[in-house]
Amino acid sequence: MKSCHFRWALLALFAAAGTLASCGGVSQNITLKEDDKITTFEAPVSGKQIVRIGFAMAMDWEPLIAALNARFPTKQFIYDFDVTSGVNLSADGINEIVKKSNYDFVVTNFWNAPSIGADISGEGFLNNYLPTTLSAIADKGHIYGLPLPTSASGIFYNKTLFQEKGWAMPSSTDDLIALYPTIAATGIRPFDACFKYESSLARVLEGMVYDELLSSPEGMEWYSNLLEGKADFASYATPMFTLAKTPS
Repeated sequence: MKSCHFRWALLALFAAAGTLASCGGVSQNITLKEDDKITTFEAPVSGKQIVRIGFAMAMDWEPLIAALNARFPTKQFIYDFDVTSGVNLSADGINEIVKKSNYDFVVTNFWNAPSIGADISGEGFLNNYLPTTLSAIADKGHIYGLPLPTSASGIFYNKTLFQEKGWAMPSSTDDLIALYPTIAATGIRPFDACFKYESSLARVLEGMVYDELLSSPEGMEWYSNLLEGKADFASYATPMFTLAKTPS
């Protein structure tokens, strides 16, 4: 089944921004990737054009796919997870991923937006978005993409187990880490998270040191500058590195 006769590269901001860019090409077949890649292909629907999307962010994209399928009933949007499109690639690198994988869309990090995106600053539908959201994805006052859905990270715990064991609910990251040996001594794994991809690890660490990173106005300004390429990530991430090296 043929795909669309157009290609868009859709780039996603870390806090969920996208961009549109076009290049020529036609997808002929659906090809599964290696065993270690997450694939979410659905069975092709007869009579519909297939639009393939390669995502590079471990998020819940089903609502977006459902909205696209509903908005464009003659097309069928399917997607897979391609971590290689999430690294800091040049515009040529992104276009190579699109060509190699027969993607119609690629969702990746925002920094490629000004180089391969289309300036949509004058589009009226942008009025549907909060000005603060648009300013977060603007580049020199211009908009090259749309805000996209994102997800939040958190820690779940077994309240019944904590009550049975007499463990107090940790009120800080330090308290949580201090409790780990006690939990491990019972034969229970204290903390279990998916660290298959480096971006997943970074998100978990960011969540655990959120106060140190973003609770102050200085921290928020630092993060804003980081997204705009005006701040150094290594300095920003110092609390994350410190936590990652903390023995438990």
